[in-house]
Amino acid sequence: MKQKHKKNEFESDFENSELDALNEEIDDLKKLSKAERKMLRAAKRKGVDRSTLDPYDQSDKAEFKRYAKKHKATVAIVSITIALLLAIIGTVVAILIIRQQGKPSSANYEVTVGDDKPYTLSYKEANSYGQFYFDLCSIAKYSDLVVSGSERRVKFTCPDGTYVRFVNDSATATVNGDAVKVGGKVKIIPSTEKEEGKCLVPFKFIEKLFSHKADGNSVGMVAKVSSKNKVTIHRISYSNGSQPPISFASECFDYADDMQISSYPNPNIDARTASAICVSKLYLVNKSNPMREEEITTNGLVSLKSLNCPTVDGLEDYDSKDFFDPTAALALIAMINEANKTLEGGDKILVSSAYRSFSYQEGLHEKYIDNYMDEHDVSEEEAREQTLLTSAPAGKSEHHSGLCVDLVESRAAQRELDETFEDTEAFAWLSQNAHKYGFILRYPKDKTDITKYSYEPWHYRFVGVYAATIIYEDNITLEEYLADFE
Repeated sequence: MKQKHKKNEFESDFENSELDALNEEIDDLKKLSKAERKMLRAAKRKGVDRSTLDPYDQSDKAEFKRYAKKHKATVAIVSITIALLLAIIGTVVAILIIRQQGKPSSANYEVTVGDDKPYTLSYKEANSYGQFYFDLCSIAKYSDLVVSGSERRVKFTCPDGTYVRFVNDSATATVNGDAVKVGGKVKIIPSTEKEEGKCLVPFKFIEKLFSHKADGNSVGMVAKVSSKNKVTIHRISYSNGSQPPISFASECFDYADDMQISSYPNPNIDARTASAICVSKLYLVNKSNPMREEEITTNGLVSLKSLNCPTVDGLEDYDSKDFFDPTAALALIAMINEANKTLEGGDKILVSSAYRSFSYQEGLHEKYIDNYMDEHDVSEEEAREQTLLTSAPAGKSEHHSGLCVDLVESRAAQRELDETFEDTEAFAWLSQNAHKYGFILRYPKDKTDITKYSYEPWHYRFVGVYAATIIYEDNITLEEYLADFE
């Protein structure tokens, strides 16, 4: 029987020491992370001494690298998402910055006119109409501009005769006769006992008005506003100390097509040409402004009959009575055709009279005088005086111009030129729509003291849409319209 070996004290101590070391190693391994234990196993398989290994890097950066290496697809998706978000955020921020830079300051304006001391203009007051408005009257004296007009219309005239005129609450202005867009409705504030009148105009319009160049030469003045709301208005001075004259031109503005002759078909005429044509029609022919006999001619006129304009039978046989200005004729035909669509019972508006020669008007006027003498049994002198209220002597009739017409309804009872035309459906339509085609009621009922003629509800004159609209809206005559801007 084999005898069991009895361990001595030295052997027991050695085994206990080895066991303690092993237990410590096990405890150390338990403290290691899964990734660290994996690293040790890999080193053991390769026969690498553990003591030669670098310390395990537990930093966030190292952890991220190890995660990224293991989850490449997830990291790629997250990276792309973050990049897109950063790009979107960057774009939004850039847009906000650009908008903020382009956005006008809300600070009060500091206005400097010439060498005068700057003054403050309330931002709220100046922008009360949705954009920066400036009172053109406030710099008229400094600019050598002559101001004229009325409570609703104001005209600013340069020393060289060029001008701009405004109508209250209108988004259209007239520069040297051309109707142009203002960019906002003009606000004219009449004078009071305490304050001078104002003509508030969008500052952008004023900048153009004073900053354009014609033939390479400055207009003589500059008006600007900075992003910090500093307004500077000053005369231009040459090196020799002289100053160019201030002058206005319409070429730098957008033409107001709707205020020219676009209310009727005329595709061959652009806005600028239309404006010039309409301005050329704005003149008076009356007892104080006669035409010379040699000026009264059909040259340049067209036959209304040839244009299929509705006229009374046989009008073309009366000494050129169916002749008319070609531009006004297009408007007249469009107006009558539109009106006739609305009339009931088959009634139509017809032209009873258009152009009249000197000799025809002379004979017609004398006929009226004779008729008055016979009907009222008065002297020739009294008959002539009374006839002047309803008929013009030769040379003083608007019919010489080829710009006015007498209109009647097709019903036989309405063929006569008398005030009963006022009671017709045709007159009701014309009263509301004639101005849209450039025509005005030439001799209104309540304006006989101005026109010097009695009321004629049948007599219409072409002046162009722009002037006709103002005359209609302000209830004035052609005399008053032209007098406002003399």
